[in-house]
Amino acid sequence: MLRPVKMSRVVVAGSKDVISPVVEKLHELRLLHIVNYNGSQKGFDLGKPIGKA
Repeated sequence: MLRPVKMSRVVVAGSKDVISPVVEKLHELRLLHIVNYNGSQKGFDLGKPIGKA
């Protein structure tokens, strides 16, 4: 029987030259449910989207 598991929230942040491969690998490994950042977290500002965003 399937049972729910408590989830945690993480922030994946990095420079433009490394963030795309990291996000692609996390998606490929199906380790995280990735959603776009909406700007609600204090101390983090939105940058410009990567090419394939």
